[in-house]
Amino acid sequence: MLSLFEIDLYSFTLIVTEYENTLLTFLIKNKPIWASFDTNTGELFGTPTAENIGTYVMIGISVNDGVYSNKLQVFNPNMLAREVEL
Repeated sequence: MLSLFEIDLYSFTLIVTEYENTLLTFLIKNKPIWASFDTNTGELFGTPTAENIGTYVMIGISVNDGVYSNKLQVFNPNMLAREVEL
């Protein structure tokens, strides 16, 4: 399981090799509310806040070249609160 902490920048980019220089389109399912997703690069990124604590279930990213499609195995990041020393 992937654990994230509030206020940490999260970034994940799906690496794909396209041998025919075809335009690729990336899609996402169940994107966390705090994140952004670039359909041209496949990057999922964002900075979660304390309001985003919890587990995000079944995030799926796929890529399509107009003929073929491939999916990354779904993942479930866990958003944790950061411990603060006083």
